[in-house]
Amino acid sequence: MKKLETTKLWYNRYLYKIVIRVPCVYLFTITSMRRNFPEPTNKDEEDLLNLIHNKDIKTRSEGSLVAVFTNDTDFLAEMSERFAKEIQEIWQPSPEREHLLKNANTIIVKEKPAYPIKVTMNDRNISSNFAKWVKANPDKIKIGDAAYRAINRGWMTGGLYFYIRNDKVLSLVNLMISENIRRVDRLVCEA
Repeated sequence: MKKLETTKLWYNRYLYKIVIRVPCVYLFTITSMRRNFPEPTNKDEEDLLNLIHNKDIKTRSEGSLVAVFTNDTDFLAEMSERFAKEIQEIWQPSPEREHLLKNANTIIVKEKPAYPIKVTMNDRNISSNFAKWVKANPDKIKIGDAAYRAINRGWMTGGLYFYIRNDKVLSLVNLMISENIRRVDRLVCEA
C-alpha cells in the first residue's frame, strides 16, 4: 500500500482518497449514480454496502479499482481496517499543511514558485492575439509548448494551462480571455 500526500482538494471538496481493489466494483458505480443499493451477493459486498451507506463520499471506478473520496477520518479508518489487503493507495494531507487546503483553489508545492497562479483554460478557442501577447511577455506568463501551440493555431484548449506572475497579470489576462478561463488556482509553498 502506498501512502501519499494530498496537495490539492479532490473534486474541490475532499481531503482524503483511498484506492481499493474490489471485485464488486459495480456496487460503487451503482451507488454513486443513485442511492438505491442492490442486494449484496456475498459477505464482502454486504460489508461494503453497510460501510458506504449514507456517507458523504464520491467514488470513481476504473477497472477493478475504486477511488473513494471523503472528509470523514472515521470512515477512512474503518475502510483501512476492513479492507487492509485490498488497499492500493491512501492519500491524506500532512497535519502541518492541512490548513492550507481550506480553500478549494489551492495547490501545495514544495518550493516558492516564481509564477504562483495557475490558470486552466476551457474548451473554447482563444484568439491568436493572446498568443502574440504571451510571446511578447515571457516575464509575466509561463506556458508550455502544447498550450502555446493550441492558442496560436486556434485549437481547442480544454484542460491546458499556464502560470502567471501575480494578480495584476491575472486581471490583465482576465480582460483578454475571461470567457476562456475554466479555473484559477493559487500555488502555496508548504514551508
